[in-house]
Amino acid sequence: MMKQLSTILKPISMVSAIQSIAILICCIIAYTLGEYLAVRGFLITAIISGVIAVISYFLSRAKQSDYQQSVRTGFLLVSLIWITVCFLGALPYYFSGSIPEFHDALFESVSGFTTTGSSILKDIEVLPNSILFWRSLTHWLGGGGIIVLAVAILPIVGVGSMKMMKAETTGVKGDKLTPRIGDTAKYLWFLYVGLTVVGTVLYMIGGMNLLDAFTHASSSISTSGLSTKNASVGAFKSEYIDWVTIALMFFGGMNFVLIIRFITGKFHYLKIDTEFKVYVGIVLSISTMIFLINYNSESYQQFTHSALDTFRFAMFHVVSIITTTGFATENYELWPAFSQSLLFIVMFIGASSGSTTGGIKIMRHIILSKQAAHEIKYLLHPSGVFALRLNGSPIKNNVIHAATGIFVLYMLSILALTVIVSSANVDLVTALSTAVATICNIGPGFGEIGPTDNYAFYPPYLKYILSFFMLLGRLEFYTLIIIFTSWFWKR
Repeated sequence: MMKQLSTILKPISMVSAIQSIAILICCIIAYTLGEYLAVRGFLITAIISGVIAVISYFLSRAKQSDYQQSVRTGFLLVSLIWITVCFLGALPYYFSGSIPEFHDALFESVSGFTTTGSSILKDIEVLPNSILFWRSLTHWLGGGGIIVLAVAILPIVGVGSMKMMKAETTGVKGDKLTPRIGDTAKYLWFLYVGLTVVGTVLYMIGGMNLLDAFTHASSSISTSGLSTKNASVGAFKSEYIDWVTIALMFFGGMNFVLIIRFITGKFHYLKIDTEFKVYVGIVLSISTMIFLINYNSESYQQFTHSALDTFRFAMFHVVSIITTTGFATENYELWPAFSQSLLFIVMFIGASSGSTTGGIKIMRHIILSKQAAHEIKYLLHPSGVFALRLNGSPIKNNVIHAATGIFVLYMLSILALTVIVSSANVDLVTALSTAVATICNIGPGFGEIGPTDNYAFYPPYLKYILSFFMLLGRLEFYTLIIIFTSWFWKR
């Protein structure tokens, strides 16, 4: 029992220490800016986080040979780490008075770490800059994956990381750049940091200050959609910033392993990667369809947009929703109904596996589509022998089963949450889009949670439920659900 406790507590102590450092950085910024209420909030949180880190570390002291993670330990670790960081992430909002109600603070924290981008804030721009910076750090750390960060660091202190990585990336088999998964995690984080730096510089060239530039760069790459402005990216009214955001969101929705291979000169992977080709095809085709619908609509032309602007707005929102970012440049609920229905369909797609995005993922749609076509062939040729292949390689049955299981869980969870949200006496469109936007980690939806609205009107009990479902979707169901089953606790 003590060995199992050590295996669980040491990673938690390390992640709590990382979070303490991030909070102390925000505390220094708050002190420098004279935001003393924020200083109080950060100091109290840093102390609590530091105490958790120290206690966890001393309780976990054991020989390095004792740190052997089982599959069960991996699932439990991932769940506990995400719950811990989300709880601690709410404290600066609460103790600084920026968000006086704890259920609201927790909702904002979970939304940040899960890169959902939903918000209960009616006026973002009145918050202290240090709190806004912490808000941007939550989605940046969450987008890179608290666990992936831990996987890159924990081997240094003698803790194995394979089971943790497998536990967080359930459902779709991930690629590895190196034989050691810890080294792969490091490469992914180098890319993640590099893209964030490049994005920050590009935004500053476009006229943003450092806080706005970092927030929107980290938000685009992490595909979270949290902004420092009430009007989101649309507040800047800049074609340049819109196109930079489109590019960064698109990269955030790509498989990071594929990006690294491209950077290192292995261009042929782009040609053979089916998911990437489908990703590009969906973005271009649906953006073009919405552009044609909007540009030829008399109701939309009241905005007097040029053809290029109309296409830019169409592509911006398609990329924003398929990557589950949730940024907005204009109110798409004023678009023709056909355009809105296309955006609603995109909410169910998600971007690439191995990216920072939420949602079902294109890879699973490809696998399930191939399986459906496979069944049709069997009906026509019962004695035939057909092999499902992806990128030139056969698809194993366990991968098909995993994709099917995740898809079913997504659909059932969306239906269940729609019913739960309707208890708040909202219309069906709002309830359904809330469920999809929450579980797929998108943020804005339709109805009362559209791009110009927020989640503040929901009652406290529903905010706790939505927070749970955001986390459930971010961990792709199995990781969190499995610890509540009786099978998990049986030997």
